[in-house]
Amino acid sequence: VSSYDRLGVLHDLMHTLWEADVSVFKAHITTSPARDVLDMFWLYDNRRQLPDHHRVLEISDQVRQVLGQSAAQCSITPAPHDSADPDSGTAAAAAAAAQQHLPCKDAVPSSPLATLAKNRVNSNGKVSGKTSNASSNSSLTLMQEDAGDEWGSPDSCSVTLDNATTDAYTCVTIAAPDRKGLVYDLMRTMKDIRLRVAFARVVVRDDGMCETDLFVQHVDGGRVHDQAAQEELTERVKAAVELPVRITIKDVFDDTLTELLIVAQLDSGGRGRPRVTYDVTAALNAAGLCVFMADVYVEAAEEAAAAGRRPQELHRFLVNRDDGTCLSTRAQKRTLYKQVRWQLGGVP
Repeated sequence: VSSYDRLGVLHDLMHTLWEADVSVFKAHITTSPARDVLDMFWLYDNRRQLPDHHRVLEISDQVRQVLGQSAAQCSITPAPHDSADPDSGTAAAAAAAAQQHLPCKDAVPSSPLATLAKNRVNSNGKVSGKTSNASSNSSLTLMQEDAGDEWGSPDSCSVTLDNATTDAYTCVTIAAPDRKGLVYDLMRTMKDIRLRVAFARVVVRDDGMCETDLFVQHVDGGRVHDQAAQEELTERVKAAVELPVRITIKDVFDDTLTELLIVAQLDSGGRGRPRVTYDVTAALNAAGLCVFMADVYVEAAEEAAAAGRRPQELHRFLVNRDDGTCLSTRAQKRTLYKQVRWQLGGVP
């Protein structure tokens, strides 16, 4: 998409693509000094009609209409094979696999709870006998270590396990402040560790707390009895609820631009968190900030493997105010943090 820059153009594009029923799994956004915009989006058509000519015309017309510029251009072409390799293990790969009608990449999750619990015992030498706040899994540890940054701390939640209620299931009870995406994070976590949810009860109280009961069991049947497995389950649920995304804000390029970085977890099939780019651009639009450059991508598998975790989806925005200056004060950065957090989670 090429057009002339204006406030809110990126969010308008994301909203249009969302209404067109396409998923954006990679993006590269650039703005020239002359305020010319060149935006590239890697899309997956949920209707599975691209690159049919009628579908290309439909999406292109919607994009040009929302831009409202006679000189705006929009072209849609098949992505190069190296940007959507089904064997690459990225969000692009998941979309490519679906487009080729291949079996779902996460038909058999790679991190069942029993294996994680065994690794936990082997790494620690023994089971602690109580649930700690630090995880032996490096991806969770990384997220939790970064949780207490200068812009905020994660909401606290309580997790209790009950094997006495039924003979067939373990009841996982979660009490946490209600927010957007809470049920998604819980179900994604259960899916990632290969637990089957047979029944769920979700209640939102008048004070804003959400109480969730999940009756789970291993996919081959049976409750979660092993103590190491119970600790692993508890810590993964707490990490998913308390810190679904990581937000960092800092000045870059000699304090001429402000970088907003959102790090979100992929699910076991390589799919990114829904609507992150849409919600972040809505927050930037509401804050009256201009996006000079942006990238949405999944980090390289080699980089993630070196850190001992699954690849993460990164949303990086270089922004400035309408007068061309960065967010120079701590108060301005804190305000941006709160707006982004509110859009992503629906909480102040």
